[in-house]
Amino acid sequence: MNRIVLFLVCLGMSTGTLSLEAVMPTDVPLRTTESEHFIYIYQESLEDRIPKLIRDCEDAYTLLTPIFQWIPRERVIVLFSDGYDIHNGWATVFPRPTMMIYAGDTPPGSTIYEPGDYIRRTVFHEFTHLLSMDPQFGLDGALTRVFGRVLPQPGDPLSALITLLALPPGGVAPLWFIEGLAMWTETEMVGPGRGRNTLVDMIMRMAVAENRLLPPPQWDLNHPEWPFGNVAYLYGMKMIQYAHETHGLGNPERNVVGEMSLSAADSVPFMFNSRAYPVTGSTFAQLAANSLAHERDRQSQRIGDLQARPFTELERRTPKALQVYHPRFDRTGRKILFSGAPEEQRNTLYRFDLEEGEGALHRLHRIRTDGAFSQLAPSPDRASYYYTRLDSPRREKLLSQLYQYDPNRNRTRRIARTGRYRFPAINRDHTQLAAIRAEAGRQVLLEVPLAHAGKRAHERILIQAPPDTTLIDPVYAPDGRTLVYIRADETASHLQRLNLETGEDTVLVDWPALITSPVFHPDGRELVFVSDQNGVYNLYRMAYRSDARPVAITHALGGVFQPDFSPDGRQLAVSAYDAYGYYLALLDYQALQAGIDAMPSIEPTWTPLPMNESRRSEIEGRDDAILVPETERYRPVRAVRFNYWAPWLDASTDGVQGGLFFNASDPVERHNLTVIGGYESEHKTPLASVVYDYARLEPVLTLYGFHDQNRYGSLLEDADELFYDYDEELGGLGAVLTFPLERADYSMYLSLGYQWSRSRSIRKTADAFAEADLITSPLFAGEEAAAWIQLEYLNATAFRRSHSLEDGRHLSLAAERTDEALGAELNRTRTLAAWNEYVPLPWSDNHVLKLEGHYGISRGDRTAQSAFGLGGFYNTIAEATPGMPRSLGLRGYEENTQVGTDIVKVGAAWRFPLTPVYRGSSATAPFYMHQLFGELFYEGGRVTGAEPAGRERNAWLNAYGFELNIGLTLLRWIEVAPGVGVVYAADRTAREHEDDGDTGSEKWQAYVSVKSVVNF
Repeated sequence: MNRIVLFLVCLGMSTGTLSLEAVMPTDVPLRTTESEHFIYIYQESLEDRIPKLIRDCEDAYTLLTPIFQWIPRERVIVLFSDGYDIHNGWATVFPRPTMMIYAGDTPPGSTIYEPGDYIRRTVFHEFTHLLSMDPQFGLDGALTRVFGRVLPQPGDPLSALITLLALPPGGVAPLWFIEGLAMWTETEMVGPGRGRNTLVDMIMRMAVAENRLLPPPQWDLNHPEWPFGNVAYLYGMKMIQYAHETHGLGNPERNVVGEMSLSAADSVPFMFNSRAYPVTGSTFAQLAANSLAHERDRQSQRIGDLQARPFTELERRTPKALQVYHPRFDRTGRKILFSGAPEEQRNTLYRFDLEEGEGALHRLHRIRTDGAFSQLAPSPDRASYYYTRLDSPRREKLLSQLYQYDPNRNRTRRIARTGRYRFPAINRDHTQLAAIRAEAGRQVLLEVPLAHAGKRAHERILIQAPPDTTLIDPVYAPDGRTLVYIRADETASHLQRLNLETGEDTVLVDWPALITSPVFHPDGRELVFVSDQNGVYNLYRMAYRSDARPVAITHALGGVFQPDFSPDGRQLAVSAYDAYGYYLALLDYQALQAGIDAMPSIEPTWTPLPMNESRRSEIEGRDDAILVPETERYRPVRAVRFNYWAPWLDASTDGVQGGLFFNASDPVERHNLTVIGGYESEHKTPLASVVYDYARLEPVLTLYGFHDQNRYGSLLEDADELFYDYDEELGGLGAVLTFPLERADYSMYLSLGYQWSRSRSIRKTADAFAEADLITSPLFAGEEAAAWIQLEYLNATAFRRSHSLEDGRHLSLAAERTDEALGAELNRTRTLAAWNEYVPLPWSDNHVLKLEGHYGISRGDRTAQSAFGLGGFYNTIAEATPGMPRSLGLRGYEENTQVGTDIVKVGAAWRFPLTPVYRGSSATAPFYMHQLFGELFYEGGRVTGAEPAGRERNAWLNAYGFELNIGLTLLRWIEVAPGVGVVYAADRTAREHEDDGDTGSEKWQAYVSVKSVVNF
């Protein structure tokens, strides 16, 4: 679906992770050109689509800027990519107005599946986002003009405050409002749009029919139940449509939607609710509530119209939390395979056994699919099944790949990484594959020998789609000589029959409606397909000949999709729809033979404003040529621009530190530079950081330099068992090469790095122990140079319901060598391995057992700073290198409770949801509550290798505790889980500190934590 991107980082927090996401493909040439109001950066393969894209963008500018009464202050950057095999787009105003358009189209199953000019709809949709998020007038506008669209420095309150005050009010409006505006535009100014979409209407109709309309406080992208994130889109659109019809149509000289958008932007950030009153006389909360009542009345009338004749009985055979797509019988007719989507879990194949009582459901955990977008195609003997799924051959791409599933061995294998095939079909001899490929915005129907799938030289192009035409769902006829497929545009769908020998292409059905999913009866004389001809998705049957008339065989209140015949032809397995989503149902085909001649029908309801309709017709009726300016190769260095700058300031009892920072990059972030400078008052230390990323190639290159302080709490011990902190001034330079390997099932990163640094003790703190008889290893101050390597692997999945990773593992292995030959004054080798396993517990959904283990070893020169430290609630000690942490936290113990050369830490935690909330306090409040969840944990560890002579080896440290958190989305975008915890540090002992004499002997401790909402 279309989405918006507002790049905000968690105010006052740091994730400590490196983002390697590329904005545009890095392995293909890019070109650029300009029009009056836009700058275009696009893949070279899309060159012939640029004239049309320019027309669409300039038309959007011409039509929408008067409606929304805003003109962007600079030319908008338009990124045009062929890197995804599923259509999407995004828009952001950070750091400058930018929108991304993906050239690929969307298959059925998505609410944005609408044949025709889908690129134009998305251009209007995303440009609406910019027009609603970009306007600024008051203090926020003044701050933006001074600093730019600033993003804060992690952990810094001043830059976080500036960012908060400078936020564009329209950009932090409720997401249902932002998306509702854009969906109104795509329907009102382009069409048909989701305001006229049958699938959207089905979702809202069944919510009314089964009393499951969601109240406005739940209209959030984070909603974890059906229809998931679509809640913000669909309900937001209904609110905007209600305002349009109620307050706009009666006054043909006003565009109330645009006025509401401008009113929301001309306010204080997050002070949203009252901004509808000057335009409509109601608050946004009142409009949202009224739109629900209006939709309930509207759908109740439509349901009454459909009840004119009895509905087809559809029995739900699968749980309500499981979405069912593309059910397919096995060869015996006693089992059904389908692509299933449990709520917010990894989509996989499922098997439903009809003979096991009421039917037993089995999840095939290792057979991953893409839910609605993985079309299952059985071989003629049903000994195997073929399907597609999206995967990432590179970090900036998401392309279709072909897989084969063997049910006897319960294994899958990839048939073709290349090819970009969708809608696979297998011929009766099990030798040929027919499929659709959408590449560079062009669609073709092709045939290729299965043995050579993915090899372009062996493909035979059967049909080349005209512009703005969609091809879907090819299927071989049992006679082996013909192929049926669907060709659709904005006005109609055509069920076609293609003779594979002669190339003759015959129209079987030509309807002004959507048609999908043709399937042949095993005898080859009939076929069944799906259509929304009466405003509801139903099954139709027809004889397989050109003069046959299709007859409806179901009458559903919700919808019926993706039929499949049992091998004996007596049953149909279908994906049916109710208010809880898509489910498996079985139909007796013989009972459907009579057909339904007079089907009750419902029509889309959307009344455009006459002024908008007139201006749209005038624009679309132009026939003037598009003058494309000269294009040139995109040179990212020349495109680098200053993004933002800001002061930063932090204060504590230890002093004040502050300064300035700025960021610059090119629009596709091939080059990214962040510079920080400042000063620290306590020790009179200059502070600086320079980080440059070059992401044109793989690996990603990062160069950095820094001058900062390191603080080691309670690091040093004297003969009287008195502990001292140690502060050092540290400066250095480094370089990192990161090789990303991101796939649908896992991600893996190999990093190689080098860092040179120079350290010296800060005299003020060194004076405290200058006369002490230290028994720790000698302090190190001087030059250190290290080469390091790190490998990280993650195949777990993040789940919002459990607020944790589940069903997988996170592994890390790092090694570092410090050597005089590299420019150091030390010779030392360190290695550190980390293992985290996430095990779903069987007794309840989203209960997770996390197991962890860490082991590190160091050999070579010893220093007081030591190789590893254990203790603390967070990793507060600065990392020795970007890839190798020095400190491992242990709740309940001070940092550096133990230091040394060898470290081991283990842990176990049971994480479990307690009370679901999943709502905000109101329709317009700038926060959303997820749920309350808890964690019972154990942590233990030990560091050895630095004990003074004559002292016993460090003892094993144990900690037990409980933590309670609540997941929140704050200020629309910041996902956090604040909480409180209690820990029992069983082995904590008295420790006297030189600066305050605190013994620190309390074993029971309470603490406050702030964690990520999806993992902790």
